[in-house]
Amino acid sequence: MDKPSEIEKLTSGDFAYRTTKAALATIPFAGSVISELFETIIEEPVQKRRIEWLEGIYKGLTTLEEKVASFSVERLGENEEFVSIFMTASQIAQRNHQREKLSTLKYAVLNSANGINIEEDMKFMYLSFIDDMTVTELKIIEVCGAPMAFADKHNLHTSVYEKNNIILDSAFPERVKKKNIYDLFAKNLNAKGLLKVEYLTLAGTSSDNPMKVTTKLGDEFFNFIQNPLL
Repeated sequence: MDKPSEIEKLTSGDFAYRTTKAALATIPFAGSVISELFETIIEEPVQKRRIEWLEGIYKGLTTLEEKVASFSVERLGENEEFVSIFMTASQIAQRNHQREKLSTLKYAVLNSANGINIEEDMKFMYLSFIDDMTVTELKIIEVCGAPMAFADKHNLHTSVYEKNNIILDSAFPERVKKKNIYDLFAKNLNAKGLLKVEYLTLAGTSSDNPMKVTTKLGDEFFNFIQNPLL
């Protein structure tokens, strides 16, 4: 790929958008007006989202190529699994505006491009998880999947006896006031098989340091959405 715009050739276009617009135009009397309004309100943001998403993927792939000697962007077009992963993630990205979720999708695509050792079916299931999950749930996976890494990243150096609560309070300042909501998030993740617990907590070890409460499936999902460029 010689320039970012060329990556657009990997997409199938906004079929849903065009179908909706065409359907609106058939409404008697007001159809053309509604169609024009739809175009004004929706088309520009959709185009902007697509361009930002594709440019982010392009930059990520080229950076990956610079970092990994065996990786080649040019060969990705021959990888049917990657193309399907990219298309699926792109469709999810078009429906989202939250930066955290878009970054998660991008990392999933880049990890797939880099040949992460995860079964094909699981990759697609994890993409559906990302689509379904809230930004808070994604953060819960980050914190509960690597609590000490989160503590180090945010310089949360304190007594080992307080570390569990310190980490959770730092990550989720409103969790005490909104305990029922955060426990609902945890229960959703538990139902997906990603967390061992049904409420937001961290397990303690014999040294009182926090221990992850993600399942084996949760660990694999956590690895799938990590930034491979760091």
